[in-house]
Amino acid sequence: MKRISSFLVVAALITGMAGCVSSPAQYDLIILSTEGGKIATLGEGTVACNEGEVVNLVAEPEEGYQFVNWTGDVGDIADVNAATTTITVHDNCSVTANLKKCRKAQPQHLQHRWGVRSHPWRRRVRL
Repeated sequence: MKRISSFLVVAALITGMAGCVSSPAQYDLIILSTEGGKIATLGEGTVACNEGEVVNLVAEPEEGYQFVNWTGDVGDIADVNAATTTITVHDNCSVTANLKKCRKAQPQHLQHRWGVRSHPWRRRVRL
C-alpha cells in the first residue's frame, strides 16, 4: 500500500510540473511604411511574435524615393537608420519605415558649360 501511495504522489507531482510549463508570451508587432515604398520581409500589417523573437525588417523604396529611418517604438531596433535591420519583440509595438522623395538632378543640357560654385553665404560665382 505504501508503494502505491508513493507512486501516486510522484505521478501527481510530475503531472503538476508538466502543467507549469508555459508557452512564451505573444505580442503584436505592427509594421507600416510611408508613401514611396513597401515592407519587403513581412509586408505591412500586424504580426504575432513570441517574447524575445528577433524579426527582420526590410524597407524597399520605390524608384524616386529613398529610405530615411524607422520611427515609433524603436527602442529594440538594431539600427533605426538602416533600411535592413532587426527588432527584438518584448511588448506590443508599432514601427514605421519613413521614405522621402529624392531630389531630381538637373538635366545635363541645362547646366552651364563654365560651371557654377555655391559659396557658404549662397552667392553664386561664375568660374
